[in-house]
Amino acid sequence: MLFKENPFYLLSVHSTDGAAAINAALSHQRKLLPLEAEGAASEAAHWLLRMENRSEAEYFWPSGLSRRDAFLLAESGECDCALSPRLRLLRFLNTLSEDTLRLEVLLAAEEDFLALSPLEALEDIQKDRRIAGFPAFKEPWVIEGYQQALILEIGSGAVAASRRLPEEERRRLLIALVKQGRRGMLCTQLLSAYERDVEKERAQLENDIAYALMISQKHPQQGRSLLAEKSRRYLSLSMPLYAMSGCWVLRPVFSSIRNRAIDLSERLGRETGERWFSLLEELFAFVPAFAKEIREDQARLSCGEKLPRGKEGISKKDRLEIPRHISEIPHVKMEKGDRRWGIVVVIVLALAFLFFGR
Repeated sequence: MLFKENPFYLLSVHSTDGAAAINAALSHQRKLLPLEAEGAASEAAHWLLRMENRSEAEYFWPSGLSRRDAFLLAESGECDCALSPRLRLLRFLNTLSEDTLRLEVLLAAEEDFLALSPLEALEDIQKDRRIAGFPAFKEPWVIEGYQQALILEIGSGAVAASRRLPEEERRRLLIALVKQGRRGMLCTQLLSAYERDVEKERAQLENDIAYALMISQKHPQQGRSLLAEKSRRYLSLSMPLYAMSGCWVLRPVFSSIRNRAIDLSERLGRETGERWFSLLEELFAFVPAFAKEIREDQARLSCGEKLPRGKEGISKKDRLEIPRHISEIPHVKMEKGDRRWGIVVVIVLALAFLFFGR
């Protein structure tokens, strides 16, 4: 709940204001606001006067601060007084509209969440309630639910802020976050959002890589060129996921390229195989497990030994889509995974012969 969505802020009242002050603020707002905006003010007053609703507004408000400091924190995100972890998190949430999200601030937010104390929050709320003349909060266990809601709110804000970052900067931020050893809820939310955001492009790139491997059977040079380009982009997109989950994220693509390198070395000779393993090394040498496999394969290849194939990585499709700029690669425009274009060409030629060959 952002400060500017909080009923206290909407009515311009403080958590130490009683029922009389809330009703007076509502009357004042009705005089100032247009008719269509009165509903929000009335709902805010209703929320603050009902005890079962008021507690949430209190938790997401800078309770425990003076009126001046609370509104200073709400309006500018700054306050000179020492803040509790909960208030620092509320300030963090309200400043996430900026176009940059710095790693150190993100890590500090996670530390603040780990340091949250339900008892301290409850103490601040109870103190403000006593001043306002409202009964004490009798269900302190609800505070823990609000704390979970707070981290989800912060996660949503952090995800929105991360999406405004340039693509490369966003990836660097996520990788750095993982390398810091962070596996908390905030890190998980950011990485899960990234995975969803790149899912469609990664799937398209897997298709393009499979297509490049398919055309390499007849056109090794063209297939290798397309494969290098698509694989580099695929790896770039996948780096935060690799940092989080390890090499299994990249294993399907690696295995498929490796199997094709073995096929071509057997069909076209060691020199072709060496070129393909060189590409494999160029792409995947940063993964220790893959680098070891490649070195072993290169050693076997140089000795003329048979290379063992692994399990096929990318699942085969009935029909592969042609990559968008395939026209840049000669001689392969019409090739599909299931050769349907070839069948279409044969049928068209046969019909032409029947109609025009008479």
